[in-house]
Amino acid sequence: MRPKAAPAARGANQPRPGQETRQDRAIRYWLDLYSFAGGQSLSAELEARIKESLAEKLDGNRAGEVTGILDFWPRVQGALDAGADQKENYRALLRSLVRLQARRAPQSREADIAGELLGPARIAVAGNPPLTEAAIDAYADMACFLYEQKNPGKTVDAVDNRAVFASVIRDKFKEAPTDRDRQAMANFDLSWARFKILWAAADEAGKQSLLTSWSRHGTAGSAGPKDQTLDLLLSKGPWASAF
Repeated sequence: MRPKAAPAARGANQPRPGQETRQDRAIRYWLDLYSFAGGQSLSAELEARIKESLAEKLDGNRAGEVTGILDFWPRVQGALDAGADQKENYRALLRSLVRLQARRAPQSREADIAGELLGPARIAVAGNPPLTEAAIDAYADMACFLYEQKNPGKTVDAVDNRAVFASVIRDKFKEAPTDRDRQAMANFDLSWARFKILWAAADEAGKQSLLTSWSRHGTAGSAGPKDQTLDLLLSKGPWASAF
């Protein structure tokens, strides 16, 4: 009689039914997050590398960076049902957060994963941090949006105007007086994605508060509308120390 084959080994993301641990679930959520941010299913190789990176954190002193997703990812998934626009807003935010982690640790596994997931970052102005084309595009989107809010029925969203916006933001970045100012500009794509999430969920009073804050400071402001799901996402992930 031929011996029975041994059962296939189960990965951390494939526990036996009914035996999923908190760590298993956290890894599964991270794979879902990366797949959503990248806009496609993960390759087997990339999935294996992500699991390896997460397992390394779980075995060390960074376990909280992995398990924090248990608090925010189910809520984010619920927010994605609010509509296609909000879904894309969250995708943009998560892409920016993945990029942020890569910039903060350029020689890390996270940076390698970000590059494979999202492709190489397009650098407009080199530096530490660099100014990316994504940040410049976000600035142009913001400028067009604010103009249209102040001038209903009119738009400045044209190629030549966007070229002007890009030139302005490059010059401002090069001439920024402090590292903090450069950091804020480098993260503009993240700030803009956050604004759009708040805007989509706000009532009319909240939207006016957001417009006032952005017109004056270029940020959503601490006195504007809040969103618990967004706050959890920003405070519980590995990027929490940046906020």
